[in-house]
Amino acid sequence: MKGFRSILNASQVSDLYLEGKCIDGISQELGVSKDLIRFAFTLALRGVHPNSLSSISDFRLEDQVRILLADKYTTQGVKHEFDEFRVVWRRLYDRERERRDAIWRLELIEPGSKSAEPFLELLSAIRDADETDPIGEACALGIDEVVALVPITSVSGSIDYVGYDDIPEPWCERFLQASAGSTATIRGGYASDWEKFVRLWTAEMEMIKKHQEAAQA
Repeated sequence: MKGFRSILNASQVSDLYLEGKCIDGISQELGVSKDLIRFAFTLALRGVHPNSLSSISDFRLEDQVRILLADKYTTQGVKHEFDEFRVVWRRLYDRERERRDAIWRLELIEPGSKSAEPFLELLSAIRDADETDPIGEACALGIDEVVALVPITSVSGSIDYVGYDDIPEPWCERFLQASAGSTATIRGGYASDWEKFVRLWTAEMEMIKKHQEAAQA
């Protein structure tokens, strides 16, 4: 799954970039499907911050797309692997969205309250799914082990960030779910948001433990 996260993020930017643009000419000239051309645009835009799109010339982008499609079989192979990734990612997305929603709702409930029961049951079912259908290379790792694997990237004149491709799944999806609404780039989230997520995750697990203990008392 490593490497596909930034492609997934870039695909959303690519859709915006190509909205209203005609790619029939490129499709006919190169003899490839529009679907593959759209994927090539996604690869070409990968790593570009959405705020910078207005400064990118069509000529430069189309040149990059043509280079990618010059070896269309390789690009098609990457697309095939990416399409398979998206199927798995969708299961992970749904699972982590439910987990995040349950955590946020539990934070508003006093331990021992009966209103916490459905959310504790949901979290238990999600943990069962983690065991029966593990997703991601770091599914068995704890937060401290993951932190040790994730580098913080510094860019001169910019804000430090953590690359999404550097955060192993399912932790990247957990980070993104917890950071919904935060500003970020295609390549990654700000290091401060990652550090906040790590701190809060530990506190959230303690909160869940208190709820579980209160429910069993």
